[in-house]
Amino acid sequence: MKHKLLAVKETIKFLRRYEPIEVLGVGCGSTVKLFLEEMIKESLKVKNIVTASYDTSLKLHELGLRNYETGMGKEVDVYVDSADEVDKDLNMVKGRGGALTREKVLASLSRLRVFIVTEEKLVSKLGTTKPVPIEVVPYALNLVIKELRRLGFKYEVRASCNKDGLEISDNYGFLINVFTGPIDNPLKLHETLKNIPGVIETGIFVGFVDVLVVGFRDGRVSIITKGGST
Repeated sequence: MKHKLLAVKETIKFLRRYEPIEVLGVGCGSTVKLFLEEMIKESLKVKNIVTASYDTSLKLHELGLRNYETGMGKEVDVYVDSADEVDKDLNMVKGRGGALTREKVLASLSRLRVFIVTEEKLVSKLGTTKPVPIEVVPYALNLVIKELRRLGFKYEVRASCNKDGLEISDNYGFLINVFTGPIDNPLKLHETLKNIPGVIETGIFVGFVDVLVVGFRDGRVSIITKGGST
């Protein structure tokens, strides 16, 4: 999509002010891969890259770049990722790529968090167009399903696309899509789901956006910060 590319290019332009970036963290998904490709083309100065998923690590190797693990909590200067949904308060649903736990960890280690989306991802309330993913300890799968039913949620345990059986995260957890419908209080729902024994993490991200870059079909790109648009 052309407006995704425009948003990526505007993100790289925005990040020029932080060059050279000592440690860059990246999430996963098609937008992140496009960002990495354009980062090389535009010669953005980055010394080290940390990824939130094996899939992104493979992309780095394909591009001739190297990455290292976060290890014992090394701080990240800039984190770049995308989102499945973003509401008016800059809360997000993430995790369609299955890396929600590592993305949340890496974003939490980062000084500046930048998220790139297209206008289709903007919603009035989270849960309107996408389910909320949760990562689950395999041993607790039946318990989590029981609790989701008790709470009245429809759900889908993710099946693998490339093999028989369930989809497994990089942390060896199972992934469940929870169909919440429009969410009035994202933080409260996150806490409700997280309190189910066996739930490792939820795909509800509250308070993580420092900068949101939005690409529109008409060619406009907006950069939104905690203090408003720039």
